[in-house]
Amino acid sequence: MSDQSTPVVHYKNIVKYISEDCVKRVIVDTESVTKLRQLVLNNCGGRDFYMKVKAIDHASKMKVWLCLNKSSIDVLISKILATLPQAEFGKITPMQAH
Repeated sequence: MSDQSTPVVHYKNIVKYISEDCVKRVIVDTESVTKLRQLVLNNCGGRDFYMKVKAIDHASKMKVWLCLNKSSIDVLISKILATLPQAEFGKITPMQAH
């Protein structure tokens, strides 16, 4: 029997959070994406933000990821609820640096 040793590799994943920036997932009907975009621009236009949009359910709905400051998301959620009551909300997750 040969003496072969397998090196052991240990990985440490250190998660760094980027200040107060968070990601919020919202699902809306396809017809409501423009209205959602207008809400974001009107309420967060002066701040940095990022939106990713993906068609789901044979393009009848759109999944939108909003990357904003935590305080902006809190304000925006109430505006979205008032304007687009059929919107479905996911959890708020902190953005991570890689």
